Amino acid sequence: MKKLLNILLLAILFLLSSCGTSDLPDSSLDFNPPKDDTENIKEEDKRGKVDTEVYNTASVYVKLKIIAGNIEIEAILFDNQTSRSVAEMLPLTIEIWQPALGFASAFDLPQSFPYFEQEPPQRGYELGSLAYWMPGPSIAMIYNDDRYQTVVPVVPIGKINGDIRFLESYEGTITIEAVE
Repeated sequence: MKKLLNILLLAILFLLSSCGTSDLPDSSLDFNPPKDDTENIKEEDKRGKVDTEVYNTASVYVKLKIIAGNIEIEAILFDNQTSRSVAEMLPLTIEIWQPALGFASAFDLPQSFPYFEQEPPQRGYELGSLAYWMPGPSIAMIYNDDRYQTVVPVVPIGKINGDIRFLESYEGTITIEAVE
């Protein structure tokens, strides 16, 4: 009898451990940011409230040209300390990669810099967002707007103008230059 109860208990535990995982959306595979990446996140962003106002109110610091193969698109960097730190690295020719398949392409920066107190990481975004992630250090270029929030907290630094959905399938290098 005891052996039968043990087998029944194991069967129940096996069934319970597999419940609910087969139908989770792909976004369930998103990772949590490292602990040091969350210290400066606004409390409302931790609860899932997404603030995109920065994209509507930011002034332009510099205009950019992004070249990907035979495609050229325009972009801007906002006038904030993080964007100015990125602008000092221009021009850049770098490989892009897919940090969140179907959502964003990214490239690694040659050097890292800290988050600035007045520009805390957040999870808000808009289609075409350029967003800095310090632990990379990486810049994400968001080409799809089908998610509620970004995968990791990021600092909005700019925006790409025009149709950027080509980034979903583009592989290789891009060149980013400041436009006078």
